[in-house]
Amino acid sequence: MAHWRSLANRALCVDAARIRLGGHAKGVTAFHLAASDGLIDVIERLRNAGARADVADDLYHSTPAGWARFHGHPELVAEIEGDARHGRVRP
Repeated sequence: MAHWRSLANRALCVDAARIRLGGHAKGVTAFHLAASDGLIDVIERLRNAGARADVADDLYHSTPAGWARFHGHPELVAEIEGDARHGRVRP
């Protein structure tokens, strides 16, 4: 967890620059990884950095909300899907 918080703190969390860390590739973004781990504080930083919730990865063809759903974080799904429908709800 601390690793992803560190990424967000260093502003390496813009979804346009697809990350390739820890074996992850194929369009997986920091937003996908934070959603899969249920890291709401990291998700907030990602939003503030301009990360988009509607970007699907090339690995599973899923958005961050899909990753949150799959990994058992239903509390994040509606919030993330709301962001995806509206581009990004929060500034």
